[in-house]
Amino acid sequence: MACVSVIIPTFNRFPLLCRAVDSVLNQTHGDVEIIVIDDGSTDDTPILFPRQFSSIRYVKVEHSGLPAVARNAGIRLAKGELIAFLDSDDQWLPNKLSQQVSVFHKHPTVGLVCSNAFVVRQHEEKPSRPYLKDDQGHSGLVLPALLENNFIITSTAMVRRSTLEQVGLFCEDRALRAVEDYDLWLRVATQSAIVYLEALLAIYRDIPSVSIRGAIPVAQHWDSRLMVINRLRRFLRRRTSTQVVTDNTLQRQETMLRKAYTKALLSDHRYLATLPHVMTLCAHDPLAMGKAALRRIRKNSQQLLIGRRERSNATSTASSPDKPLKLHLGCGEVYLPGYINVDFHPSRHSVQRHSKADIFTDVSQLHYPAGTIDEIRLHHVFEHFERPVALRLLIDWYGWLKEGGRLMIETPDFHRCVQEYLRTPVLGEQLKILRHLFGSHEASWAVHYDGWYRERFTHVLTALGYRNLTFTAGEWQGTYNITVIGTKGSPIVSKAEQIGRVKEILGLSLVDESPTETRMLQTWIEQFKTTGVRTDAA
Repeated sequence: MACVSVIIPTFNRFPLLCRAVDSVLNQTHGDVEIIVIDDGSTDDTPILFPRQFSSIRYVKVEHSGLPAVARNAGIRLAKGELIAFLDSDDQWLPNKLSQQVSVFHKHPTVGLVCSNAFVVRQHEEKPSRPYLKDDQGHSGLVLPALLENNFIITSTAMVRRSTLEQVGLFCEDRALRAVEDYDLWLRVATQSAIVYLEALLAIYRDIPSVSIRGAIPVAQHWDSRLMVINRLRRFLRRRTSTQVVTDNTLQRQETMLRKAYTKALLSDHRYLATLPHVMTLCAHDPLAMGKAALRRIRKNSQQLLIGRRERSNATSTASSPDKPLKLHLGCGEVYLPGYINVDFHPSRHSVQRHSKADIFTDVSQLHYPAGTIDEIRLHHVFEHFERPVALRLLIDWYGWLKEGGRLMIETPDFHRCVQEYLRTPVLGEQLKILRHLFGSHEASWAVHYDGWYRERFTHVLTALGYRNLTFTAGEWQGTYNITVIGTKGSPIVSKAEQIGRVKEILGLSLVDESPTETRMLQTWIEQFKTTGVRTDAA
């Protein structure tokens, strides 16, 4: 029999955890390793569980609120060739493992086996019906079907260790905390067959309040699903898939998700947040949203922006049909009237408490149709992007801008900050400058990956087609900033020309012409390609 490692993440639910563990101990398959990863429980779990289950491996980690972190910790400790996942509020039926192990033995190309489950919903005491309908599960090369519907219940999933080594572990990005399992299943489906067993082999408690991650707002769920599709698109560019999934297939799925996301935002009366999704949908299909929905969005977005302008005593109007469409990317706690303010969801911020964003998303994942934006501005955001990603974004933003539209970027002035660092003998002042240059590091995104200054901005922006560059020097608490403004002006540079200049821009960072540095350049170029420059952005 194959050894199965069972990973059980938990947080503050000792009675449910005991029931889950008992369901594993009662399996008819005997060769089982159980690993419980406690996500920083503050109840009696750390005291009571080791006493009651002394033979079971129990590891307490720092609380993250992310099931992905706990599951990955368990995977790294696991010794089995097969790895099964069980949430601590769920249970298995006795023959669950034996049925799945049998499938793996008979089918060496299968990478994942899952099944149906009984479901217990809010205010229900006993399972009475299956979670999935008869036609929802699929077996074989299931990527297209999985894109349409995530039929894999995490507490029924068993995966080969070799498959995880091939596709990677759960994504620990907080923005994906609602769908980190779906993200992994899609990657698995690109590389191997999946078998779905119609048998009801688990009891699944569909009650968000008792999960590690807690309840997820509906709108954030759809936003996360869109991020998953973009991650899959990049993954497929880097890997050879066992299945043919065209970009048109992914585009259709993205369109469906944007429609669902927009409806969720409308139901939550978040009209401004619908704008980028509606514009993207209408660029592909002008009738995608329907006239009634478009009228509702237009009316309420205008009223909301006008109301905000009046409340802030601003003198300019925005977002009515004859007014500019302007983006403020990475707004944080700064609201700019007349702009669509965009930033991460508050859950990804460790320090900021009062986000002023109209739209919660990763600014690097935004998409607007070509020639629709009048202004894009970023204050202390651009330095957070890796070198290839920064070039991709500059090309995308150029495509979004109307002719004559302008881009404004403020970053630390790397040149002046280094000069000041070398001048000052005071350690505290030096460390303050280093933090300004390299980031505060209180979150995974709070790292500055690159340094920018006048000469570099001039070379890169000019090469990519930005004209009429102007620079403004600034100071902040003894450190130095630089602001550059460029416009999309004549002659307009095509996307093909921009992409052709990327190699030359990246090549300036090479140390020499050695084989190692040549491979470095090729790696950067591949990274640039896999960041996904939109072909419809210009």
